Amino acid sequence: MVSHVDVRLNRVNIRNLSVRAARRLIEEVTTEVEIEAKVEAMGPYATGDLAASIMKEVWVEGRTVHGRVRAHDWKANLVHDGARPHRITPRMAGGHLRFYWRKVGQVVTFSYVNHPGMRGKKFLSKPMERVGRRHRFIVFSTD
Repeated sequence: MVSHVDVRLNRVNIRNLSVRAARRLIEEVTTEVEIEAKVEAMGPYATGDLAASIMKEVWVEGRTVHGRVRAHDWKANLVHDGARPHRITPRMAGGHLRFYWRKVGQVVTFSYVNHPGMRGKKFLSKPMERVGRRHRFIVFSTD
């Protein structure tokens, strides 16, 4: 009959196992956020550029596993956070804005337009909150 068991722990193996497990979890979570953010970024006026620019990154520094999902498109902040009403003018003086206006169903040309503003879509923070809660994380949002 065995009266006791000796357990010896190898710190390096334990650290490697825990970092691998944490990395798998962060990979899973960031993949879910990336997919949901791409869906949120789409809409009736979307070209797909914003959704295509959304990417996840996962990396390890020492004993810490980091994960991030972000959009690299130039208009990401405007779409995410919204915009106040503002005037849009051509880049070159004397130029014109030319674009397809869905409301009238044709290409139009203007010397400037008054953008009415818009609410932010929160295409990154909403998926982060949903996925985080699903994985039982405590989620803090600064929005």
